Amino acid sequence: MTKQIFITLPQVRKRISRDVWNKLTESSSCPIRTQMFGGILTVGGYDDGKEYLVGGREIAEAAHCILGSLGKQKDWKTMLKVEQGHIEEEMDIIDKTIKEYSKPVYGHDMVDFSDYKKEYQERERKSAEKTVAEIKKQSPVLRELAKKQLKKWKQQTDVPKEIKVVGEQSYLLLIELADSLEFSVKDYPKQVNNAYQKSTLRTAAQKLRQAIDAMFKSKIEVETKKHLLIPADNAKE
Repeated sequence: MTKQIFITLPQVRKRISRDVWNKLTESSSCPIRTQMFGGILTVGGYDDGKEYLVGGREIAEAAHCILGSLGKQKDWKTMLKVEQGHIEEEMDIIDKTIKEYSKPVYGHDMVDFSDYKKEYQERERKSAEKTVAEIKKQSPVLRELAKKQLKKWKQQTDVPKEIKVVGEQSYLLLIELADSLEFSVKDYPKQVNNAYQKSTLRTAAQKLRQAIDAMFKSKIEVETKKHLLIPADNAKE
């Protein structure tokens, strides 16, 4: 009798995310026009953890979706027309998440378990330890991936300036998020320095908001053939 092995969807996603994704994105020249979601992993690649990490996952997912919206349509002109609502919605999620998770309770919940019933305290302590381990493991991965994709994006010469800046600021936000989360657990288990209170993360989000506003307010004249989302050397005549 053949033994059946079942793999859950999260397990499949994790294997693809950690082992295959980087290989699939390695050879692409433009990280936004030729890769899904700018080559960034869903929720930044972070696994589940305590509520503290939910904030980071939501911010990473929103930036990932903004990058996806930039490269989803056939040309820049269509993108500006079709994707405005979605991009602005994702930016709102980033702002609201930073505001919510900057509350002291989320960092406090990572180191003080006295508010839980005794039978739950050890479980929550282990969950916090797992969350810290995940932050330490995945933050460097996200940071290096975002840096690599940002470098490729900066090399593109046929992208309108206003759109170029939105892509750059999206990657920079992801880099800052990874830095802030990693920094926040350096004193664990003594304390967690709330990543969402960090001024550099808030500034990165503000710059992305400003770039998005400028992109949609400006009257970008897009010459379709010149600014195809598919790079010129791959576009059909």
